[in-house]
Amino acid sequence: MEAKSLAAQLREAIGKTDPRHVAILGVGNVARGDDGFGPSVAQALVGRTGALVADGGAVPENELPRLARLGTEVVIFVDAVRSGRPPGTLRLMGPERLRQDDMSTHSASLAVGAEFLRAACGARPLLLAAEPADCSLGSEMSDEVSRAVEKAVETLVEALKIPESG
Repeated sequence: MEAKSLAAQLREAIGKTDPRHVAILGVGNVARGDDGFGPSVAQALVGRTGALVADGGAVPENELPRLARLGTEVVIFVDAVRSGRPPGTLRLMGPERLRQDDMSTHSASLAVGAEFLRAACGARPLLLAAEPADCSLGSEMSDEVSRAVEKAVETLVEALKIPESG
């Protein structure tokens, strides 16, 4: 049996939520190589999907009040996450993973952010993560994570198409 594509997993996780009620929040620091995964995905998605796209950078909590005011139903955090997998590996994870200590430098902010959005507007959090190779200050994004940015963008565009009205 073939594994579900990442886009199929994402569609399943979002359920029947209209893409216009989904927010994609890029998280990371572009000055730290692969940690720029989230902002790079967010910048590449602008105007390409029905979802609201925001670049939260290294301080994603600044975007949370706006997402809550807009009544976001699903928020997809996009971030570089260390999990011991090969660099560039993409994974879609549920809210339980946002609380684990061994994730990214942003894990505390993501857990707090997810809880804030859940309380403020009932948003369901998801995490689209790429395994980083190098997040040191001043490093360039690795080839593996650059390819993961392209794949993540393709996946999100495919999964979050606005349904055509019949």
